[in-house]
Amino acid sequence: AECEYELNIYLTSILEELITEKSQEINTIDQIMKNQKGIGTALQAESANELIQ
Repeated sequence: AECEYELNIYLTSILEELITEKSQEINTIDQIMKNQKGIGTALQAESANELIQ
């Protein structure tokens, strides 16, 4: 039972690390998507400006 308890703690810590890594990846992807959206908006504004001139 003691061995099972230690194994459980060990596996739990591995899972926590994996979940943390995955969360960081998702945050990075979200940030990239927001940046892309911002770039797209800036390009649209620039195009509109050129059309007006």
